[in-house]
Amino acid sequence: MNDITSLEIANAEIVCYADDTAIIFHGNNWESAQRNAEIGMATVSNWLNNNLLTLNTSKTKFVNFFKTNSSAPSYTNTRNLKIHSFYCPNHPSSIATSHNLSCNCNSISKTDSVRYLGIILDEKLNFKKHIDSVSGRVRKLASIMRLLRPSADPDLLKSVYIALCQSIITYCITSWGGIATSTLLQLERSQRCVLKVMLFKNRLFSTELLHQQSDTLSVRQLYIQNILLTAHKSVLNSDDYKILSQRRVFKIPVPFSKTSFAHHYNAFLRPFVYNKAVKCCDIKYSTTREAKAKIRFWLKTLDYQSTEKLIRVVQ
Repeated sequence: MNDITSLEIANAEIVCYADDTAIIFHGNNWESAQRNAEIGMATVSNWLNNNLLTLNTSKTKFVNFFKTNSSAPSYTNTRNLKIHSFYCPNHPSSIATSHNLSCNCNSISKTDSVRYLGIILDEKLNFKKHIDSVSGRVRKLASIMRLLRPSADPDLLKSVYIALCQSIITYCITSWGGIATSTLLQLERSQRCVLKVMLFKNRLFSTELLHQQSDTLSVRQLYIQNILLTAHKSVLNSDDYKILSQRRVFKIPVPFSKTSFAHHYNAFLRPFVYNKAVKCCDIKYSTTREAKAKIRFWLKTLDYQSTEKLIRVVQ
């Protein structure tokens, strides 16, 4: 199965994890992207046939990714994607003069979102559907806390919260945790709902006091903690760490980006926030374990606005 990643497909990238495979096609416009996808899928279809495998078209979907409504594909680019066999007259390599003949080749249908490795990817990559899903799962845990709190001590409740609630929140949080504040708010409310039930607090109880009394971090703070630890591990294992530590200003390079869209994602935010954190939190010479404790202690001192300010890019 692993040799599928060795296929040479132009304008495409194949991503595999166990038996889950995703192929990302791109082009200068929607027409070229559509054609690149048909050419690429024809190559994949040929590889499947040679390996006596069959593509499950009912489980296979495709998504068109775009940033704004104005850049969305037209109707002609939202039709089902045909997977032409080698002998089909509409096959991209066919010498037929017309590629509009009807054929019985399999096709995969379009969807506006897809679940891949537990993450829901939507067309605009704003993760709203993923947040809806995670928020619903977290809010359901409030009933479990309500049943446990009369007989369980605070330490046990905290352990249950970390095992059941925080584990759901932090799953792949480095991929989606930098999303817009308005989108993330729904999940933070679900988290607070569970904490309020756990601590016997009413729904109007102060958010700041809630996290202080429960000794927990907000969703955004959990994201910042994770990307900072990832960045710090990379720095410690870097060949340039010794040179960086000897400089007057300890700073790692931030990739150039002129779009606000890129400012919400890990590739940009990880070094961007790390450079800010180094100035406020003394982790320059710390091990990963020491850095985690220092970062957590520092984040607990920040209020909501200060936390959001850490990931905000001033144009």
